[in-house]
Amino acid sequence: MPKNILLAGLACAFLIIIPLSASSQTSQSAWRCGDALIQIGDTKASVLTKCGEPTIKTITTESYRKKTNSKKTNSKSKRPGTDEKTVQTGEEWFYNCGPDAFNSYLTFKGKKLTLIELNEYGSGESYCKGADENPNLKKSKEK
Repeated sequence: MPKNILLAGLACAFLIIIPLSASSQTSQSAWRCGDALIQIGDTKASVLTKCGEPTIKTITTESYRKKTNSKKTNSKSKRPGTDEKTVQTGEEWFYNCGPDAFNSYLTFKGKKLTLIELNEYGSGESYCKGADENPNLKKSKEK
């Protein structure tokens, strides 16, 4: 009897863990965009040339406060003697790869690709067949 309970418990655990792991992001060192290979360390220009414009681009920023000797109030920090600045730290590019492939998230720090993550399947047109097949390119040619 205890053996059956143990097996049932293991079966339930697998039924819970497998769907969770399938939906989570996985990091990659390389990703194929059409016939081109995209790798960690590639530049933004190289990725654009190989894949075309991403579905969505997001700029990542970081804010920080710096003490100053001024008694004036900075419009952002609203505190005398501090200066708040926001700096761009990188970009995140999202490629919707359509219903037959995993979506791709590319993270750039400066001009270099630092992280490639694959997520769930996409939908609609694929932006991952290479620059010549990118829907953004097709739309610009139609104009």
